[in-house]
Formats: sequence, structure tokens, C-alpha cells
Amino acid sequence: MPLPLFVSDNEGIRFGANQCEAPFIVTSRELLPRIADIASSLEHIQTVVYIDDKKEVSKDQAIVASLNRFQVTTLDRVEQTGSQQPAIAFPVPDPEDIAVRNRIFLKIAPKNMK
Repeated sequence: MPLPLFVSDNEGIRFGANQCEAPFIVTSRELLPRIADIASSLEHIQTVVYIDDKKEVSKDQAIVASLNRFQVTTLDRVEQTGSQQPAIAFPVPDPEDIAVRNRIFLKIAPKNMK
């Protein structure tokens, strides 16, 4: 669920993240302090991914340390890890296949798959 952190107050961020049972948050480095402020009330968050603009690295380390109850990583690291994974071959869907919406992702279930 997209949750615009820059327009929500901390209570709005907490409510939105808990309501949708989000397991992760992707945000900018500038907004990490807001996540740190409400970290103890984020019930389902396990991972915080932030977009690192390479500025103020020492400040990043202090903020990341304050988020120690989560796995914290940069988007660059996520992309690097993903690029090292083998490609996944997905079957081509038929027009008769049924789309099933599962919480966050739209999954296509081809006729020949269970």
C-alpha cells in the first residue's frame, strides 16, 4: 500500500503501516528519523529500505542505529542483491487465466499451474 510519508503525520504513518500489516517500508533517508520516532509502535514492519543519496554518511549511521529493531538496508543494496539472483522463468498467461489479487501483489495463475 503506498503511504505518502511526506504528507502524513507520525500517527498517520503508524496507522497506515499497521492497518495494512506492511512487512517493510521504503522511504528516503530524510524521512528515516520519522520512522525512528514511531518504531516501537510499528507492529508488522520487519525491514526498512531507504533511498541513499550518499550525503551525510555519519548521520545515516546514527539514524540506522536508532532503527535497530528492524533490518535496515539501502535501495542500492536491494538492487545489488536482486541482480545477483538467477532469473525466474514465468509461464506466459493465456487470455482465459484468472487473476487473483493477494494482499499486495497481483498473481496470475495459468490454467496449467496449481
